Amino acid sequence: MAHFVHKRAVKHKKPKQPIDYLVRFFMIATPLFEIPQALSIYGSKDASGVSGITWIFFACSSAVWLAYGWREKIKPLVVAYSLYLTIETGIVIGIIMYS
Repeated sequence: MAHFVHKRAVKHKKPKQPIDYLVRFFMIATPLFEIPQALSIYGSKDASGVSGITWIFFACSSAVWLAYGWREKIKPLVVAYSLYLTIETGIVIGIIMYS
């Protein structure tokens, strides 16, 4: 009778390159640049001049990218688009409340 040995696949981590650190920086920093729009809406309680259609589209786009990143297990996408979706949803709610 044959015996089968199941070997667990060993993942070898590649050393971090400068681009890896750059991507991580922008993964966090870029969504944060939407915060001034949210602060403006909530601070002034005015969303005139802010396009609801545009921000709804951004939020939908982020939801799709988040789902893709989750399905493919791409952590940088999951982190970045979770941040985007959170901020964009807040902006959309502000537009609805203050338009």
